[in-house]
Amino acid sequence: MISRSIYIYSKNESLEYILDDLGITRDNIASYGQGARHLKIKKNGAFVEPVQGDFTHAVDFDLFDRKLPDVIESFEKISGRGINIAMPDEDDADPEIFHLWRDGKKFLIRIIEDDEKNILILDSLGKAGLQ
Repeated sequence: MISRSIYIYSKNESLEYILDDLGITRDNIASYGQGARHLKIKKNGAFVEPVQGDFTHAVDFDLFDRKLPDVIESFEKISGRGINIAMPDEDDADPEIFHLWRDGKKFLIRIIEDDEKNILILDSLGKAGLQ
């Protein structure tokens, strides 16, 4: 099973359509307060909440039928449709460092949480990040 937390920015495309590309059906998409039905039945599923700022949704997903390279390939494909997907860089000790898929390409970025405004801010990392 793969469990990951991601941020998604989608201006026009339905979140259900995006998650469907990861093998998550509408029946197994819930908010954090609704419980983990998908885990009990061992089906792909996700917890989803709206966020403000440079992303539109926070998603915690669990996939039972895929490996991480397959998920990353899906991110590349999905991002080619104008959707941004950010996933923490698990190799970096800094919790603000993320991989961002945008326009079919992967970048290294920083996501800053502005607690005063309650928003997420995408910050490039110079030459290593967004240009």
